Amino acid sequence: MFKYVHHIEYVIRNRDELVAYVERKFGMKPSEIREKDGGRGKEARYKVGQTLVRFLEPAPGTKQAKHLEEHGPGIDHVSWGVDDIEQAAKQLKAKGIGYTDEATLRKDRGMAPSQQGFTGINMDQKDTLGVFFQIAQQTAPAGKSQAGTGPAAKGSTGKGPKGS
Repeated sequence: MFKYVHHIEYVIRNRDELVAYVERKFGMKPSEIREKDGGRGKEARYKVGQTLVRFLEPAPGTKQAKHLEEHGPGIDHVSWGVDDIEQAAKQLKAKGIGYTDEATLRKDRGMAPSQQGFTGINMDQKDTLGVFFQIAQQTAPAGKSQAGTGPAAKGSTGKGPKGS
């Protein structure tokens, strides 16, 4: 079902400090520095092979800020790439894995089209041993807006927690 790691999101205390650290220690520059959709924080993105690695300095009051406060910096979630998100959703549902009602800001029946050109589904953590799992299908080159297109715009199944 899972084909590759689509993206990994870390929560961090200071984006600009982290960007300087990664360049100094690993010789890597971000492919993009941006504000997170909906004012949810500041983000630095690195493309590592097929995988997007995102570092988020969350805005106060967000779920990611609460996670950072409680657990310190680290991985917020890993999103697994799939070829057909509709089919993957059906397979997961048949195995008893649901989706939470608190989907992202662009919620449409659990599937959330992203501004980064993918559609994602967040699995309900009560069905995943408390781990925040997400699946994603790339629907356009990264960075291309997909608002109003893709599987989510056509309708789908499931419910979808933390935004991506």
